[in-house]
Amino acid sequence: MSAKTFGFTVNVMTDRCMWITAAVVTGFYGCYNADSIPQEEARLRTRKAKEDLEKFLLLAPEMTSTLRFRKAEKVFEDTAEWQAVSERDRKDIFEDVQHEVAKREKVRLRYIA
Repeated sequence: MSAKTFGFTVNVMTDRCMWITAAVVTGFYGCYNADSIPQEEARLRTRKAKEDLEKFLLLAPEMTSTLRFRKAEKVFEDTAEWQAVSERDRKDIFEDVQHEVAKREKVRLRYIA
C-alpha cells in the first residue's frame, strides 16, 4: 500500500488484472491488464522504429523523389532502420518520405531559379 495526499491507494493484484482503487476520495481508477504491458511496449518500439526510419530516409542523401522502392530496398537493405520495420510499413513510409522530398526539391528549384 502507498500513501496519497487524499486518503490512500490500494493496489490489488489478481491473476490477470491489477485493480487500483482510492478509498473514499476518488473511487475506482481502473483495471490494467497485466498482459497488455508487453503489448504496449512492443507497440511503442514499433512506433519508434517507424519514426527512426522516416528520419533516416529524410536525411539520407540517396533519397530522391525519383528513387523507386525496389531500388531503395537494395540501397538501404543493410541499415538497421530499414530492417526494423515491416515491408508494408516500410513501403508506406517510403512513399510518404518520397512525397516530402519531392516537395522540398520543388522549393529548392524555386529559390534557384
